[in-house]
Amino acid sequence: MLKRSTWPGTGKLEPGEGQPEFQPLPTVEWPDTPDHPYPPVNKLGVPYPKVIDPRTGMPIPHPPRPNMERVSPDLRAKGGWRKPFLNEWISRGYPVPEGNPNFDGWEVHHIIPREFGGTNDFNNLIPLPREIHNIYSRWFDQYGN
Repeated sequence: MLKRSTWPGTGKLEPGEGQPEFQPLPTVEWPDTPDHPYPPVNKLGVPYPKVIDPRTGMPIPHPPRPNMERVSPDLRAKGGWRKPFLNEWISRGYPVPEGNPNFDGWEVHHIIPREFGGTNDFNNLIPLPREIHNIYSRWFDQYGN
């Protein structure tokens, strides 16, 4: 069993016996040009939010490339993933909100949003307090083509 810390947690937690290791999304090279500054900004010039992923102790990864295209709604990953994801999150021993084991008032964030082709894979999801998730949602509302 993994040791459990309270949210937001620090450092990388090691998987328990029989648990797969978390595989973060790959690091990518981001062009630092006037059209695509680093760190990434959306169409309003707002920098990508910096929130620590407790699985890695690093900031949640930014979009893998500038100006990602939105995908058609019929091609997006489907729903039904929230409860299975949170169950896996807990079973792997990652931190849960102190005094809130059901994640009430929390959202599950797609690191690469479904509207940009993101999947429901464990490595692309992270639980966030609703107010933090809303910051990401507003950022992505003004991102991409």
